[in-house]
Amino acid sequence: MIGIQLIAIIVVSSMFIAYVGDILGKRIGKKRISLFGLRPRATAMVITIITGGIISVATFGLLINLSSQMRQMLLETEKIQKQRNELQGEVDDLKGMVQQLSDNIMTARSERDKVKIERDGYLDDANRLSDEIGDKQYELDQLALNKIDLENKITELEDQAITSQEQLTATNAELAELKDEYDKTNTELDFISREITILETERKTKETQISNMNSEINALVGRITQMNTEITRLLTEKPAFTEGLRIYGFTLKNDLLINKITDALQKSFRDFEKNDFDTTRGCTIKQPSNETLYYDVIEKIKASSAEKSIILVFAAENCFPGDEIKVEFQVYDQYIVFSKGTLIIEEMLNKKLDLIDASGLAAKLVTKGAGKALDRGLLPDPVAKVMAFSPEAYHEVAERIVKNRRPMKIQLFASKDIYRAVYLDETNLQFKIIDAD
Repeated sequence: MIGIQLIAIIVVSSMFIAYVGDILGKRIGKKRISLFGLRPRATAMVITIITGGIISVATFGLLINLSSQMRQMLLETEKIQKQRNELQGEVDDLKGMVQQLSDNIMTARSERDKVKIERDGYLDDANRLSDEIGDKQYELDQLALNKIDLENKITELEDQAITSQEQLTATNAELAELKDEYDKTNTELDFISREITILETERKTKETQISNMNSEINALVGRITQMNTEITRLLTEKPAFTEGLRIYGFTLKNDLLINKITDALQKSFRDFEKNDFDTTRGCTIKQPSNETLYYDVIEKIKASSAEKSIILVFAAENCFPGDEIKVEFQVYDQYIVFSKGTLIIEEMLNKKLDLIDASGLAAKLVTKGAGKALDRGLLPDPVAKVMAFSPEAYHEVAERIVKNRRPMKIQLFASKDIYRAVYLDETNLQFKIIDAD
């Protein structure tokens, strides 16, 4: 709608300018006025052109003053485009996160299916072992009955009172044969019992593996459900903190006792949650386990030879406004990257620049300074950001460059001590522009 209004106004203005220009041209032509030694016709043409320009400027000035929408369209186009690009960047980031989660879901489903196949194999093994145990148990029961039968026969023969030597010899031979069979039966019973014990142990192992795999499958199903929920939220809500985003950081002395380090960590959680909504997005810190705090923070601090350590706190997964943030930690030795007053970068400039080129030069110097800072151990955030210079700061430096005479030296200094876990910006960097001799 605004575009149609603007077109209509421009058309009407053009018609008005043409009409006024025609009248002025005719009147000035009739009076045969001559300016700056020009012929009357040329003078009339110049006056007509200048008048048309003045009317155009007045028309646009009127538009800007009377309509905030027109003023925004005409004067804030660049700002709107920048905001549009930023929003498009956020949309692209969200699309990337959705795609990453979709890929993770596919991977989790594939892993779940693989575990299911492996679990089914173990189930088959467990069922086979159960069948074998049943067969062995039946065989064991039969041998036990045979053993009882043999015991009865032996007892019966031993109890017989035989007077005849010939009968006694025959009975002793049969008795010896029965005892031999009895011993073999006992040996076989022991062997089968051991087999059953081994099979029972193997079956219990398989059942434990099956139980573990069922737990793993349930965990994967839960993770898939969680990621599907996260995708739904990403499509409808803006994340408060994305996975891997640095939430905050702080410094601790390395000679603190373990309980003091733990207290400082807990205090950092509380301090974060006390911030305004723009900082916390209504989120709270999910309490890490004591084991996590010890191995991820305390142990690393105690192993450091530096005087102080930097503890950086990151979001371990995507979370949304009002959620608990699951966090993870990174610990680094703390030291000064650039001391106050250190000359970081210097460049000689001989030619004249406009504002845009001068602003680009300032940005290039800050980028070079950031490269040096990274070489000295400056810690970038997860998206490799190390600078937070505002466009206004670059513009201010550009104006100083444009106004200064050539040749000149443009120097970038540390305006205060710059430590490892800070952004380079106008609060800790300072430009100096001096005449080159």
